Amino acid sequence: MKVSVFAVFITFLSVFCSIAAETIRGADIISLVESWSEENGENLTVDLNSRRLYPNCSTSLKVEPRYTGDFNTLKVTCDDPENPWKINVRTQKNLSVRDISPNKDAIIVASTSIPRGKIIQIDDVTTQTGVKGTAGQHFANVEDVIGSRTRRRINAGQVVKPQYLEQLWLIEKDQTVILVTQSHRIQVEALGKALEDGNIGDRIRVENIKSGDKLLGLVKSRKKIEIIAKIK
Repeated sequence: MKVSVFAVFITFLSVFCSIAAETIRGADIISLVESWSEENGENLTVDLNSRRLYPNCSTSLKVEPRYTGDFNTLKVTCDDPENPWKINVRTQKNLSVRDISPNKDAIIVASTSIPRGKIIQIDDVTTQTGVKGTAGQHFANVEDVIGSRTRRRINAGQVVKPQYLEQLWLIEKDQTVILVTQSHRIQVEALGKALEDGNIGDRIRVENIKSGDKLLGLVKSRKKIEIIAKIK
């Protein structure tokens, strides 16, 4: 009986290792997309489960924007002739930061204790110079942190780091929006639902609530989306 159990275990382990060798991890795709974004002058965070497994690919994976000029959603494509596949990856542009050397440049710190989930205002932060032990990435300009939401509590006098903040979206996924279609001098409006987050100038997917049509639109304001095209 023990021999049978051991044999089953060895068989299972062999199959598992075989499957693992023939898959691509989400972590590999994250690394690929981040490298691609750096090469293209972007600083993106990838929203993808690092543990998820994808089919192996005999060709090099290709990364490109799903929509021209829009880096909110990237398309990762495998052109394997026997098993082609593709996935869409959501990304978020990181807040602008730069390397700060100790005792050299200005560093943004909390002027008061800032609770988690608070949107930072001008009175919440201040600029300091000569802060020791702060090598690494930090904010140098107050404008870079104003309007951001905190991910965690930041104590008074503590350096405000990029990982403590998250970007706010003007349009949030599942939000009800107004879809605007412009044709010559005629403007038609309809109720829609945002299918992804976006800020002014971003191209996002939306759905016409009445017809169910999936559309591509340009974020114009907190409520309005200008329709660009229908998505097949």
